[in-house]
Amino acid sequence: MANKKPNKKTKSFEFKGYANINVPDSLSNAIEKHIKDAQAVYEEVNTLARDGYSLKVYYDSAQENYRASITCMNAEDDNFGYVLSSYAGDWYTALAVLTFKHFDVAKETWLEYTAEQTKGWG
Repeated sequence: MANKKPNKKTKSFEFKGYANINVPDSLSNAIEKHIKDAQAVYEEVNTLARDGYSLKVYYDSAQENYRASITCMNAEDDNFGYVLSSYAGDWYTALAVLTFKHFDVAKETWLEYTAEQTKGWG
């Protein structure tokens, strides 16, 4: 069997850090609407998986909430090596907040995101 050269998408993963993205107060109404749209959240999770993101959801007993995170595994993506996370009282809301942060707040480019003041959504 011939040795295959790794392509850019299979480049060795290197953890680079966490993206610190919060939902600004100005988007409170939009995120509440987003959380109620299960079909949109489903489609966004599908897109993340297809685009090379790894998804993790778990219960954090110390904080008594659910955590969701995505890690960019696609070496061709600007987010490669970074992790974005969220938390909420239930797994679905944690996931919906996470997709909202990625698609609606940061516009899929975490490192270019400029934070606004926020107080509500994890």
